[in-house]
Amino acid sequence: MRLFQKDAYIGIDFLAKKTEIIKLKESGDQNVFAFDLETSNGVKKTVAIANPEIKDSNAILSELQSFIIAIQEDRTTAVSEIDGMLAIETAHLILEKMGQLTDKPLLEMQ
Repeated sequence: MRLFQKDAYIGIDFLAKKTEIIKLKESGDQNVFAFDLETSNGVKKTVAIANPEIKDSNAILSELQSFIIAIQEDRTTAVSEIDGMLAIETAHLILEKMGQLTDKPLLEMQ
C-alpha cells in the first residue's frame, strides 16, 4: 500500500511486514537517515527516511484474545459492533470496486 501526503510518502508491505516513511525532517525525528535536498526554486529541505520496526504478531489471534477478555471481565470491546460492521462493509466495497465481489453489500449505505 502506498500513501501520499503533502510532505510525506508512506510505503507499507503487509506481506513482508515492512514500512518505509519518506518525509520532510522534523526536529523530533530520531533513528532516521536524513539528507539535504534543494528544490527547483532554491529552497533547501531536509528529507528523512525511516524504516520503523514492525513487531511480529498475529492480528486475528490478538483480536480474539481481546474479545475473550472483554467477555470474561465484562468490559466493552476495543471495537464496537457498529464499527466492526462498517469495517466489513468498507472491505466489501473495496473488493467490489476491484471486481472481486459480486454479492450485495452487507449494509445499505444511504
